[in-house]
Amino acid sequence: MTLFEINMSRNLPAVKSCNSLVFFDLETTGLPAFHSPKITELSFCAVERNQFLHGQPKQVPRVTNRLNLCIYPSRLVDPEATNKTKLDNYNLEHQSKFDEDVFSVIFSFLNRLKKPICLIAHNGFRFDFPILRSEIAKLEKVKYFYSNFSA
Repeated sequence: MTLFEINMSRNLPAVKSCNSLVFFDLETTGLPAFHSPKITELSFCAVERNQFLHGQPKQVPRVTNRLNLCIYPSRLVDPEATNKTKLDNYNLEHQSKFDEDVFSVIFSFLNRLKKPICLIAHNGFRFDFPILRSEIAKLEKVKYFYSNFSA
């Protein structure tokens, strides 16, 4: 299985070799200027490449697979992040932390898609991908994740 990580603002040559496009976004406790951000919400929207490229202009393809999870960050959410996302420690307090179960849900979601997979994020290389990798690393699952989804 192959997983490519690309940034939407860059050239997209890897997309041609992918069968599934997964648009990925995170909300976090804040920006990395003051501390290492923790995930408060993650969203994946997957579509087969051919449906995306050959669908109706300005319309979302009818067949999409989506995953959206809210996560308790175990850290204070910055007021600026709360203002932007409307997520705070109070409304996230009953959500699970980024744990083995969350990892399994993400892994299972990606694993059921047609391979190879391309993860696409607007600011992926500088923000989303490193933060997701950091959470996976805390669970000691990086090798497992990338041995199953490797570029």
